Amino acid sequence: MFSWFKKKEQQSAPKVNLSHLPALNAWEVFFQGGGFNLYGRSAARMPGAQSEHIYLKSYPEVPQLERALFADWLFIAFDGDAAGVFLQRIDTDGITLIFVRFADQEFKVIKTGLPALVSAVLTDSTTVTFNHAEISFAVNAGAINHKP
Repeated sequence: MFSWFKKKEQQSAPKVNLSHLPALNAWEVFFQGGGFNLYGRSAARMPGAQSEHIYLKSYPEVPQLERALFADWLFIAFDGDAAGVFLQRIDTDGITLIFVRFADQEFKVIKTGLPALVSAVLTDSTTVTFNHAEISFAVNAGAINHKP
């Protein structure tokens, strides 16, 4: 009589093979070198921003990198025991320039409160110059690697 009053056959949901789906918020290799690995995961892209914001983790582990927001930017500098990577952390009061040395994973804050992301130029084998419209400063390998 009326077909919509009949009991419907139960339909099974299609099976999904999860191994074929991309991982949400998966960690990807951001940098590998000098026995040091950085992995990044997208955090956000702000309208008008110069770069994407990412979360980082490392191996060997550097705890200060965890649970912080970074610019999608790095600068590899220096040779030998002084070799490392500069990163720009996004803080509430501006940008913080950070250096992580490959040899011992030492985390060092170089400069805080920068108004915006800076660009870097390797001036010579021991000096990096950072520039922005408002500021310019140099960082020497000897100053970074000096232990009091």
